[in-house]
Amino acid sequence: MSAFIDAFKLSYFSVPKTACTTLKTAFFALENGRPFADFRCSGKWYYIHNFYPSSGFKAAPHDRIADHARFAVVRDPLARAVSCYRNRVVHYRELGPGRISDEFVEKGAVPDPSLDYFLRRLQLYREASVSIRHHTDPLTFFLGTDPAYFDTIYAMRDIDKFAERVAQITKRTMVLGREQTGGPNITPDQVSDEVAERVREFYAQDYQVFGRYL
Repeated sequence: MSAFIDAFKLSYFSVPKTACTTLKTAFFALENGRPFADFRCSGKWYYIHNFYPSSGFKAAPHDRIADHARFAVVRDPLARAVSCYRNRVVHYRELGPGRISDEFVEKGAVPDPSLDYFLRRLQLYREASVSIRHHTDPLTFFLGTDPAYFDTIYAMRDIDKFAERVAQITKRTMVLGREQTGGPNITPDQVSDEVAERVREFYAQDYQVFGRYL
């Protein structure tokens, strides 16, 4: 549900692989007056996303937040897909041996794929892994298709400006850390033109709706 904070009449709609862990952690501290730390209760671990989950736009409490200032942060879809590969595939090995069912392995979803192989078969890996699907769902899934719904949409490179705007609204300093840094330094410019175009075709609606903000 992202971060819907009634006390400040402020809502932040999160998108995975778009600084969302960093921003959710900052919103927790802003809302509760203390930093968040992962914790275990009755043998189960709880993380920031258990409290501010990234859900689809349709699931948001739109009536409740009708009078909120509403914000979102967006990132180039190709960069999001590469970030998913770097963090979820390489660092967390969510597509490692034994993590993909035999059904999808038979369809060509090889474990621990290269960046090129992963992006060429992105849709297959999305079908094979709930986590990969969640981290690569389109911007429009999380933010809808009407940018006018939001007071401001920020590019990820401008999250400091977002933090400044939040501070103006809340009268509290928003401190941004840097979360989810695990994984090798892989960048979109390492993707071939052919594969990059395939990915952009997959995210065509994102570019159409949010392209001017990227």
